[in-house]
Amino acid sequence: MSIASTGLVPRPHNSVVRETMHQSFFSRRVFGVVLALSAAAAPQAFAGPVLDKIKSSGKIVIAHRESSVPFSYVLPDKKPVGYAVDLCLKLAEAVRKKLDMKTLQTEFLLVTPANRIAVDAVKSASHPHHFMAVTKAGRSAIAATSGNEDCHVILRGGSRPNYDRASVDAAAAELSRAGVAPRIMIDASHANSGKKPENQPLVVADIRNQISHGERRIVGVMIESNLVAGRQDALPGMALTYGQSITDGCIDWNTTVPALKLLADAVTARRRARSGKFREYSA
Repeated sequence: MSIASTGLVPRPHNSVVRETMHQSFFSRRVFGVVLALSAAAAPQAFAGPVLDKIKSSGKIVIAHRESSVPFSYVLPDKKPVGYAVDLCLKLAEAVRKKLDMKTLQTEFLLVTPANRIAVDAVKSASHPHHFMAVTKAGRSAIAATSGNEDCHVILRGGSRPNYDRASVDAAAAELSRAGVAPRIMIDASHANSGKKPENQPLVVADIRNQISHGERRIVGVMIESNLVAGRQDALPGMALTYGQSITDGCIDWNTTVPALKLLADAVTARRRARSGKFREYSA
């Protein structure tokens, strides 16, 4: 199951949010530090609840990649190693001393695109962060973010489509296990449509059926739409067709309107069903 994440940049306290190229390069690889580990260097106001959670669970989980050499990779004996792993272990030791917990356990979690990256990214984005940044004046600074709890994952397909109910259930289960609200958006295009825009209405119809039967975890749908169906190449000396995509193939407006109406009717049916349940409870 392939899952993408969105809204991953936590809301900033101020405009100091632009990362340096070095920080961006490094962070893409040292992504595996579980939220708790950032608490070791965070202000007490932010660190308190995270440290309390670690103390309550009695463990720290370090997520790692399988083959991101030299930052995070797995040896033949299944032991995770690398610069990022070493850093995480140092931070875990600092947390162990901070909490005075000699029995604090350290666990490792292998992260793959199919199971956890988007979920962990959404969870991480919901927490405050502090990182090196550059101001608009070009000065070095420490950026502080407050966290964004209004994130969701996007199901856009992978080796197979994942817009069906079983895929929604699986994604929601992963989010729930991570303690994240199961908010899911479904992409009707890309791998879910086999990259054939004419298949998007079929995906929308399936989503409509789920929503009309009360599915509340689906919070949005992505549809690639334009005035004219299909796509075109932007070539030198060639006139472009107005209203036709030059990137991914799209459905046209006359196909888009019925698709949107299907979804709107499904939401209406879901609201009526929910309203009916409320009436039953109050009777």
